[in-house]
Amino acid sequence: MTQPAATLLEVRDLAVHYPVRAPWFFMPAPQPKKAVDGVSFSVLRGQTVGIVGESGSGKSTTGKAVIRLAPVTRGAILYGGVDLIGLSPADFHPYRKRIQMIFQDPYNSLNPRTDVLGIVSEPLEIHFPGMSSAEKEARCEELLLAVQLSADDLRKHPHEFSGGQRQRIGIARALAVQPELIICDEPVSALDVSVQAEVVNLLQDLQDKLGLTYLFIGHDLAVIEHVSDHVLVMNAGKIVEQGPPDAILGNPKEEYTRRLLAAVPRF
Repeated sequence: MTQPAATLLEVRDLAVHYPVRAPWFFMPAPQPKKAVDGVSFSVLRGQTVGIVGESGSGKSTTGKAVIRLAPVTRGAILYGGVDLIGLSPADFHPYRKRIQMIFQDPYNSLNPRTDVLGIVSEPLEIHFPGMSSAEKEARCEELLLAVQLSADDLRKHPHEFSGGQRQRIGIARALAVQPELIICDEPVSALDVSVQAEVVNLLQDLQDKLGLTYLFIGHDLAVIEHVSDHVLVMNAGKIVEQGPPDAILGNPKEEYTRRLLAAVPRF
């Protein structure tokens, strides 16, 4: 009998509020901007949970809060049962190896002055300081092959690659320290439509081979439907609807979800 998948990540009542300055010093401070306000969900090990919404809906802020790139106002982020919010930077450091992120813009997320070897090996420098240069180079070669690039690309710089190839380098960097959870923050939205499917298929292949868990953030419902086991629809910092993709997209209950669905191009 197959055992049910364990919960890897649980987010409870997450809020990220940013202070807003008054336009004039003698005026009362306005209400804070509620980028995320009371979001709760869980992610099973090996699962892909998709978060979809328009720009400003709070989806990317939610992903950044999980990896502590956004300040949390309240709530709990339980990873393997441990609340990450209360951890000191030193205690959180091991979790940075277990949770990695693929960023939206492959043009700005890679250091243009660093070659591919330096980019992909950077996490190894941080988390495996005892690894030799030869071991790091061998690991980077292995990672480039895993994302369907060549070991000959190690000495090249980002400007020598297309957008899709740059995103593959970003994926290789995220995989370097053998994470369990990868937060994919709109990983294909900056790519040509013809390349998007290749990168999405690569991510799914890697998930199958490596047993990865994804929190996949996007605004394209068609992509979210394709990759997700469970979908969260966000609007104005809140989850307005969630469930299996066929239920959410086949029979949406909320008007906001229906509007998102209506915006998907039909061919």
